Amino acid sequence: MNQVRRWITNCFYSTNTIVLSAEACIILTNLYLEQIRDMATIRWATALPDNNITTALVPPGFPLHDSFRFPSNRRAAFSKAGGMKPKTWDSTSFTSVQRVLPIDNIARRARLIFKKWPVPRKPNIWSPPSGEECAYYNATIKTVREAIYEKWKLHNYPDYYGYRPPFRTCWRFMTSPKFTAARIHQMRAGRSYLKAHKDWRDPDGSSLCPRCEEEEESFEHVITVCPALAAARERHSEFSFDISPDLLVWKENKKGWDMMKLLISFISLNKLNFPDDKNVFTFTRATQVQS
Repeated sequence: MNQVRRWITNCFYSTNTIVLSAEACIILTNLYLEQIRDMATIRWATALPDNNITTALVPPGFPLHDSFRFPSNRRAAFSKAGGMKPKTWDSTSFTSVQRVLPIDNIARRARLIFKKWPVPRKPNIWSPPSGEECAYYNATIKTVREAIYEKWKLHNYPDYYGYRPPFRTCWRFMTSPKFTAARIHQMRAGRSYLKAHKDWRDPDGSSLCPRCEEEEESFEHVITVCPALAAARERHSEFSFDISPDLLVWKENKKGWDMMKLLISFISLNKLNFPDDKNVFTFTRATQVQS
């Protein structure tokens, strides 16, 4: 998955993988699996039991929207002498001796997802649910997606990275030519050709900006304060030259895109985050460099 994220963003191999997921707008794998689990639970609990055999095997007492059940003897094996009766789906016991059947585990998860009973029916053409049920179903799906997104936003990102992925969309600048967008991805991710972003070839090298030789050559420095680029900033006076995560330049609206085009023009015209030596392979594993 990280290879796909690197292909999308052109970020270097040493880029932090959590930062990489935010830049590529591809959720972290563990959170994606959690979302798949919850969405599958919603489909199971809201399906028509006479059309879905798994839903028809719902454990006794589960507040399904339909009374149809498929007869099952799955618990009979545990009722023999010496057998250990499994926990029920609504058990509050903490014992580790009793086990929970897989179907009961799904019901337990559904109890956490749905906030009121009975669960709604999934919209279908055979037995259309009421408008209230449809609204409840759609609101539940939205709640699950937003909860996963909040976990992604609040993940343990490194301190130097202040950006957070947009909700169910991509960064607007990703519609630019790939290498143009890649320069922004790399500088935001803290692994680029800027001197402040160290790589394995020269970890002890100078991080001073080669243009002004006054401060470290970081993303914020070259965009906002480098005195050697003051004249260039004047030629792009419409742009505020503030790249804080919450500002307009990162927004998805038209004004934000207009600001982004000015930022892209400034980066390209002044060759920011361009390699000094085209024969080097910054932030690439040494074993991948061919002589």
